[in-house]
This record gives sequence, C-alpha cells and structure tokens, in this order.
Amino acid sequence: MVIPSIIFCLVLLVGLGNAQSPQSPPASSVFIQQATETFDDHPNLDVENIVIDDELDYLAIRQFISRYYTKTSPDDTELIARRLVQYGKENQVDPKLIAALMARESSFNRDAISVTGAKGLGQIKDFNFSSLQITDPFDIDQNTKGTVTYMKRMLTRWRDDSKRVSLALASYFKGHNAIARSEKRVDVTTKRYVRDILAHYQTILALRGTLAYHP
Repeated sequence: MVIPSIIFCLVLLVGLGNAQSPQSPPASSVFIQQATETFDDHPNLDVENIVIDDELDYLAIRQFISRYYTKTSPDDTELIARRLVQYGKENQVDPKLIAALMARESSFNRDAISVTGAKGLGQIKDFNFSSLQITDPFDIDQNTKGTVTYMKRMLTRWRDDSKRVSLALASYFKGHNAIARSEKRVDVTTKRYVRDILAHYQTILALRGTLAYHP
C-alpha cells in the first residue's frame, strides 16, 4: 500500500537524521580535540638572525615559484622574488619563509580572494590594510611588504618562545590573541597549515643550498 510505504520512509529519514556519523566526534569532544595540538614536535627555527644573500635567496625563491607554481607569470615571479628579498632584509626576516607562507596562502596568485575576503599574495584581511599601509591588496609590492611586516609582528610577539616560528605562523592564520588565549594549543587544521608552510620552507632551503654549491 502507498500510505504505509510513505510512513516507513519518513520514519527511516528521521532515524538517519538523528544518527551520528562514525566519522564525526561528538560535539562535546570537538573543543578537546582542537585544544590538544601543540608545536612541541616542531623544530626550533631562527628566521631573523640570519644572513640574507640578495642574489642566492632571490634565485632560490624564483626557482621555487617557477618550478612548482607554473601559473604565475615570469614577470610576477621575478617581482615577487625581488620584493621578498628586499622587504625580508628590511625587516630582518628570512624571505624564504615568507615565500613558503605565500605558497600556502595564495599559490602566488596576486589576484587571489578567499571565501572570507582575504586578498592577494599573503591573503591579508581588509581590517589590516590601514596598519600595513595597503591601498591596493593586489599590488605585488604592497602586498609583499604587508605580508612581511605582519609576519614580523607575529614573530616579535612570540620572541621569547623557542617555537616562535610555528607560533607566529599559527598567529598569522588564526590571530595572535586566539593562539594566546588557547595557551599555544591549536586545532588540527592550524597545525597542518603550519606544517605545510615549513615543508615549503625546507624545499626552498634545499634549492638555496644547491645554488650555493652550484652557482
């Protein structure tokens, strides 16, 4: 009969709607999972007290972009690499780390806009434009300078912590106050974000090492 069949289907749908997916933890446990990730297993890095070689760092970054991000035009690649080295030196931050951050944030797409409205190479939010002196977030020079400056701020805020690079990257992603409030614990997504950037950084460092031995 038609009516009993309809009733059965409705009961089945209600039951499925109330069932919890085995892939999803109970709502009460989500916060615990988010609060348990730390950076204790991350290396102690120093990206500020280093010697930046204008030409070798530029070549390593340019090679990284041209090899792995082929959609970026040669002109953009060259300008991004040059500006990263320039502003990295001015702020005493390894430009190779900022290149790794940009790779994760925008894949070096100068016109990138995220679903949350972050813009440009470093995916900077509108409310940061004023303090970073950005009037055009899609301008390579302005966005690169802003990205380096903002990352330097995050590094400074964690300057007394041995894991300051990982914490600064997490703060770039989530905000310094959010990381501080959670007592330096992060969710899985944030830790993966930091891990991805550090992996890119190691790739660029390897390229830099190769160039140093085979100029």
